[in-house]
Amino acid sequence: MANASCHPLGAASSCAVTAASTVLCSGSSLAPSTLGSDMVDDGRPATPRWRSWFSRGLTAVGGYFLECALRLVIGPTVPHDLLVFPDEQLPCWNHVRLRRCGRKNCSFAHKPTSLTRLLDEFRAARRSIDVCVFNITLKEIAECLMDCHRSGIQVRIITDMEQLCSRGSDVARIAQLGIKARHDNSNDLMHHKFTVVDGRTVLTGSFNYTRSAVLQNREHILILRSWRIARGYRTIFEDLWEKYEGNDIRIGDVEEGLVCPTRELPLVPAARRWEGRSAARWEGHVATDGTRARSRSRSRSPRRDAR
Repeated sequence: MANASCHPLGAASSCAVTAASTVLCSGSSLAPSTLGSDMVDDGRPATPRWRSWFSRGLTAVGGYFLECALRLVIGPTVPHDLLVFPDEQLPCWNHVRLRRCGRKNCSFAHKPTSLTRLLDEFRAARRSIDVCVFNITLKEIAECLMDCHRSGIQVRIITDMEQLCSRGSDVARIAQLGIKARHDNSNDLMHHKFTVVDGRTVLTGSFNYTRSAVLQNREHILILRSWRIARGYRTIFEDLWEKYEGNDIRIGDVEEGLVCPTRELPLVPAARRWEGRSAARWEGHVATDGTRARSRSRSRSPRRDAR
């Protein structure tokens, strides 16, 4: 847990409370002779005991309210919540849609899970949801984002270009609804995993928006409710959004294969042996710099798609 003294204002409030607590809990500032007499050693009248305790109590209460006021100004300095995966089950679709499930032997979860709590964060949005993730293949998340868009929330998505063509990707379907989405158009991975809700809440961690991340992988999402932290993530998102201007995802481009990438991979020794055995198989895939370029028809391994 972060310490409030990490921030200058937090340090001030922490010092105020610490000082007040020290005065309350310690009697060292008041000589023993003062507690039982009306005169101090130098002949001056002693402060009445009730007034001394009242002053200390007032200092402590003032320090507490000062810290509360400062927290309202600077925002929370610690994570508000932590979601841990995998879940035991996917939630029932009727439960996700806040409807009653009529199936007698429904095998899906009807209680809160880490995924349903994540969806609740999306539903709590009032103005905007900015998503920057490697890929989206989970139906529940895709449908929730589309529902938010239908309700008038501004939803924007930045994702990896190659993942648009991966099996089960929902990004193109989301873009078809009218949600603004862009890809990185790069040979490097767009491997961020964060979402900013209303410019105040950040959802970040190892979690990819995929089925395997919910049911199989060891993942987590850290929920940070702080406009100061969200401002940094919002800056990252806006910089990428501006950088990828012109890379808008259109459903027609995906269907026609215009955005399916060609990423270069190292030509490993095993691949060299394959190349010698079947030159025709590698025709068109060997770049001039000695590396093998991935063809549009060649998909990633299932393990990489599932990340």
